[in-house]
Amino acid sequence: MSLTQSIVRNSVFFFALIPLFAVWGFWVTYFTRPGETLAPYDHIHGVAMFGWCLLLIAQAFLIRTSRRDIHRQLGKLAYVLGPLIIVSTIAL
Repeated sequence: MSLTQSIVRNSVFFFALIPLFAVWGFWVTYFTRPGETLAPYDHIHGVAMFGWCLLLIAQAFLIRTSRRDIHRQLGKLAYVLGPLIIVSTIAL
């Protein structure tokens, strides 16, 4: 197996690091301020981006385990998450 094939095959493990780094990166500015008032778009954006990260991990895992039918069905969530991410990012 070549290096490229190995990286692609194990991409699910690399993608799983994204939410961990996101929580670490936003810990002080978002997660430790639950009592402070934040704009609703902050929360919508955070949930949408976290959902996108989970979708990315799930999609990679489903391809890795040859469950392409579930991969395609789950991929339809991107039609909801994509516009939500765009609108909430502009609103920020």
